[in-house]
Amino acid sequence: MAISVVGNLYFSKLTEVKFTSTVAIKPTRLLKTGEIIEASMLRQVSIPESSRAKDAIINSNELIGKEVLVPVGENEEIASWKVAKPGYVPKEDERYYSFKTDVTTNVNNMVRRGDSVDVWVEFDTPKFIRTPSGQLSIGAVKIIEGLRVSSIKTGEGVEVGDVNSMENFVQSDSVQLANDRTRPNGKPETNTYIMKDDTYAAYALGAIGGKVKLALPNLNSRDGTSAKVTDSFLELQRADAFSKQNKGEITLKIDLKDSEVKGSDSSAQQVPSVNQPGAPTSTEVRK
Repeated sequence: MAISVVGNLYFSKLTEVKFTSTVAIKPTRLLKTGEIIEASMLRQVSIPESSRAKDAIINSNELIGKEVLVPVGENEEIASWKVAKPGYVPKEDERYYSFKTDVTTNVNNMVRRGDSVDVWVEFDTPKFIRTPSGQLSIGAVKIIEGLRVSSIKTGEGVEVGDVNSMENFVQSDSVQLANDRTRPNGKPETNTYIMKDDTYAAYALGAIGGKVKLALPNLNSRDGTSAKVTDSFLELQRADAFSKQNKGEITLKIDLKDSEVKGSDSSAQQVPSVNQPGAPTSTEVRK
């Protein structure tokens, strides 16, 4: 009889725990804003069912790879609003900056929130450059690589996104991605970027010297690296090449990277002076 009583009590206790507790996902330590969540940062714990947060994420696979929007304590469940896809919030040395934009600048309206874009500047007229290897003219220069886009808004304040279609269910991931980008829900008017001081300065100066154009890299391969100002921008900045008043030949101490300039003639041929007849007057690409 004693064994039976003990057995009943033990069974009752197990039943009580089963129906009153549940598994929750919590951090192994304090998660800071801007961190990307990895599996090693998460742990499973048993908590009372009654204390479960309504918006808590209970599947760790839904958290891995997400970016932390606000600090999450070691004893907190991770609510869905506290995380997002990477690229939406600034890190400690970054800030939000917004600029006017249009469909053409945004790669025919294919740029979306979360993308990392390259920033180019198209000059109104070619820049005539003398380098150690010779003379060339350039119509455009890449000034920033990997700039993160935090938001793209229409004139009404609506986030520009993709309009999906039923045909996506029978397409490959890469085709779906390409096709979705051609179905925007509105026209962009303002881009918000996540920038450090040097990338903001490069963007602002580039916008003064010419027209900003964005370029989308391979959307299926994002390495998550921070934006950086290109060497070509820094060298041209030192030579005051982004001043519209500087229309003469610009002398540089180093050669510009072919991947960072367009409309260039890298051979050491003579480029006409802007004061000579026949000098180029457009940004026509010369290969």
